[in-house]
Amino acid sequence: MRQYWKLVLQLQHDVAPIVYVFKVLPRCFNPEDADAERNKKKARLLNRTLTATLKRWSWVRILNAEAIEDFKREMRAEIRTMNQSITFCSSTADDFKSALAELKTLTAEVKRTREDCAILRQENKDLTERLDKAESKILELEQYSRLNNVEIKGLPLTVKDRAAEMALKIAQTIKIPLDLADIDIAHSVKTKNSNDANLIIRFTTRTKRNHFLEAAKKANLSTSDIDFTGPKQRIYVNEHLTPHNKRLLGAAIAKKRETFWKYVWTKNGSILARKTETSDVIRINCQADLSRMT
Repeated sequence: MRQYWKLVLQLQHDVAPIVYVFKVLPRCFNPEDADAERNKKKARLLNRTLTATLKRWSWVRILNAEAIEDFKREMRAEIRTMNQSITFCSSTADDFKSALAELKTLTAEVKRTREDCAILRQENKDLTERLDKAESKILELEQYSRLNNVEIKGLPLTVKDRAAEMALKIAQTIKIPLDLADIDIAHSVKTKNSNDANLIIRFTTRTKRNHFLEAAKKANLSTSDIDFTGPKQRIYVNEHLTPHNKRLLGAAIAKKRETFWKYVWTKNGSILARKTETSDVIRINCQADLSRMT
């Protein structure tokens, strides 16, 4: 391209003398012109100039052909580059369209997945609520099945096979009428303390059980009260709680000490708490209820 523009500038430079020749040449042959002789000399000079210019033009034609070929080659190279760019852009556009279509598909799948997750979360929530209710119901039924029972702790391990006899002896001490016909089942269970017996007494009626439990609590019994020799030891008669409720009762007692509440007790298998003698009674059904003890 630079060679082409160089040719153009050269042509502009050479055309000027030729134009001048054609303007002056007619006057060189005008007999009326006083300067005809001088003009003839100018004509010869102009002829030489024109001849030299025309010779240069033969070179210009060659140069012009070469410049055109160079221009064509450069243009073809530019066109090839443009075609490659167009091909690349077209390929990129196709890739973009493909990626966009895939993105739309993925977006639709994500939307469906979110909808499915929302449904599953709701189903999981419903199932969790149903499971919690079922577990709560099972715990209630398990505790209900123990409402005729009492648990006796603090007796020596030697009496573990005489549970019914110990119940009758305690009843005699606390002055509650009781005979073997009032006892449905009496047995011992394992405890963490291997030196103490843990007795479970099941009464035939809840009335008998309630009378026995109430009187035993008021009596504050010890082993000496029922004629046991050896070190004096406190006897505890309590409601027979499920393992879940025992753990919950222990947590409630710990919370009572922490928050300086005055009362925590059980009644008919339920765990109850009261901050003061005049405050309302609250029922502790689960760990979350302990947060109410503030």
